[in-house]
Amino acid sequence: MYTWKQGVVWRVTAFLTGVVLLVVILSMFEFLLGTGSRIMLPVLVGSYAVVGAILGYSFPDKGWRSGFWLIASFLLLTVGNALFVGSGPPWEWQRELKGLLEAAAIVAAAFVGAALGSFLQRHLTKSQHPNG
Repeated sequence: MYTWKQGVVWRVTAFLTGVVLLVVILSMFEFLLGTGSRIMLPVLVGSYAVVGAILGYSFPDKGWRSGFWLIASFLLLTVGNALFVGSGPPWEWQRELKGLLEAAAIVAAAFVGAALGSFLQRHLTKSQHPNG
């Protein structure tokens, strides 16, 4: 039987995992390579995809929703940055498009990873129990 506590546990787990992942990856790049490193985006995308897959595998009945909670902190920071930065709104879309595409790649990786992990868990469990 599914209880509200189980619903809170997977959401909090996914959200806090996203926060820790973001802090660890960004801190690592800040101290080791600097924020202008070209490999930061591929590492972030890959990290969110792998962690999303692990969450999807751990909570297979939640599927892509684990990806949403994984990136919730990232989305809050992105929206907060756009709203509360000292400069005016970014009206030069050519300049801002790169950042939006980078954010979209991270979001997509988290969703695809969570869905893939959930898919693998359901199909691996099904193949181990042919009568179920």
